[in-house]
Amino acid sequence: MLAVTRRLFRAAPRAQRWLATTSDIPTKTQPTIARRAGSDSNTDREADQQFSLQWPGATPKTVLIIKKANDKQVDSALASISRWLHREYPQINLVLEPPVHRQFRHTLPFTRTIPLGVHSEYARTVDFVVTLGGDGTFLHVSSLFPTQVPPIIPFSMGTLGFLLPFNVSDFQSQLRRVIEGSATLLPRMRLMYAKYSADGALNERGLLNITNEACIHRGTYPHLTTISCYLNDHLLTTSVGDG
Repeated sequence: MLAVTRRLFRAAPRAQRWLATTSDIPTKTQPTIARRAGSDSNTDREADQQFSLQWPGATPKTVLIIKKANDKQVDSALASISRWLHREYPQINLVLEPPVHRQFRHTLPFTRTIPLGVHSEYARTVDFVVTLGGDGTFLHVSSLFPTQVPPIIPFSMGTLGFLLPFNVSDFQSQLRRVIEGSATLLPRMRLMYAKYSADGALNERGLLNITNEACIHRGTYPHLTTISCYLNDHLLTTSVGDG
């Protein structure tokens, strides 16, 4: 009679995947916006050129790279820019959004990410932002920063590029100027948007930062709608419409 010995095999636990985040990165370097010396013109075009971005006593520590999705040309540009930054400025941390970091974690192992739901890390760590795409990619950056947005270097690689002054083929010289504190800065203002009901109650979403405009849709309400628009508590205009 044969005795059969049964062996119980227990699956070995999977090795935990290490995720490089920004938790150990120091707080960002606070830049200064300096007025360029020797510029006395009052024209709008030259007034835009009167400001420069400087990093007093330090250099930027962290750059966030935002890219347009599902575009092979943009993916190639992101890889080239990341490798160049890592080679020329190894002290700078390169941060990608979580989906992009997952996509490039093997080809760009030196990059980091900020986990979903930890938006405060963007404001704490990011010194400046590089965008690769169109105007939509540029405007997406605004949603990541609830208050002040860091300087953005937008490279035009999308369908629309009204807000994008830089060509990606020139990225090396443009990034070098920003990092070394010799870049020209064009300040832009964001608006704070709030929606109140007729009884003065603030909408549940609270105060929102908007870059260009707010679209108010009547939804299923079938009648004419009256909208009063205020800026800093001053009435700008009142509009009546059905659309």
